[in-house]
Amino acid sequence: MENYPFPEFIHQPVMLSEIESIVVNRFPVEFWLKNGDIVFFPQDHLHLLNEINQSQSLPLEKRIDVWELLLEPYLDTSFTADEKSKTASLLLELGIDSSKAKKLRRFARCVGTANLFWWEWTHLGLFDLFLAMEQSIFNFYKISEKNYKIACQTARLAKLTGPVLAEELQSQIPRSRLLWEELGLARKVPKKVIDDTYNIVVRAYNESHRFYHNKHHLEKVLEDIEKTRSMAKSWDTLFVAAVFHDFVYAPLSRTNEEDSARLCLELTKVWNWSEVEKAKITSLIISTKKHLESDRSGDFGLLSNADLKIFAVPPKTYDFVIWKIYREFEKVPWIIFRKKRMEFLEKFLVAAINKKVFCGNDSALNQDAAANIENELTKLKKANRIFRPKSF
Repeated sequence: MENYPFPEFIHQPVMLSEIESIVVNRFPVEFWLKNGDIVFFPQDHLHLLNEINQSQSLPLEKRIDVWELLLEPYLDTSFTADEKSKTASLLLELGIDSSKAKKLRRFARCVGTANLFWWEWTHLGLFDLFLAMEQSIFNFYKISEKNYKIACQTARLAKLTGPVLAEELQSQIPRSRLLWEELGLARKVPKKVIDDTYNIVVRAYNESHRFYHNKHHLEKVLEDIEKTRSMAKSWDTLFVAAVFHDFVYAPLSRTNEEDSARLCLELTKVWNWSEVEKAKITSLIISTKKHLESDRSGDFGLLSNADLKIFAVPPKTYDFVIWKIYREFEKVPWIIFRKKRMEFLEKFLVAAINKKVFCGNDSALNQDAAANIENELTKLKKANRIFRPKSF
């Protein structure tokens, strides 16, 4: 698999005959191999797995997620006494008593703390644990043969939860992939070109320096604009502009949006855009450079609302996600970044108070945005001016 995140624990290639089962209710989907290893299958290529399954029956399964149960205390959500009791009972049924669970959780907590990794608020699983171990600054917590085997053995304690329906695999294919293919086919673009271009987009958003402006951000933006599809004046141009709005992302560059727009038209030149459509796509992408100074009407407002939605998330989520943006600017001296960030936020605070960050149907989100921005500004004002804090 290209760019597999843990290459030291996979031999190339994995043959179908080596696969014992494919656990589909995971993110990403897990291949359980007959030798006891677990391999992760990239979500962006699930359409290929779906095509194979249609021609030959694959050993698809759904199982309890053991590591999700073990890592549940580290989510940015409440973990009530009742939930703790239910989780403990489930783990005990799988052969993990309170003593063993405590030991596994202690290790996971140390891994997460060692690299400030536990920033999620919806799900943590085996893949997240491996990723944290891979990125750890301490050798003891990095993925070793021993740690890898223990983690896989623990995951494989999971019991079956039921049969897998044919449409369940289809439902896990990223929405961006399905919408991209839908639009490409509608514009008579060859299937190979659609696939190749989508893969280029995914590689760009998966670049290692992206902590916030990555594939997850893209999926959230597309999820939001799809909800407003009926309001779009030109869905084709809005969708493609949304896909490419952060295609080029170099934190210190001042031409990201212009470069993204140019490459968008180059990579989709066989999509038969009219001159009017080309101009609209370019304008939409560049409008995300300075949201407050750009046209906010029609499709421009829909794209802007989706791109800025991070400002209106719950406070704890905002703190965690904003820290990811800070990480993208780690090479910038803190004294400079802090000053520039505060200037940026002060402009957005005034705009949010005056209900100008979000427009149209999302106008009510300005109040939440103002509260989050004001809170971040307060923390920045209190932060050390010279030394970058480890967290907020």
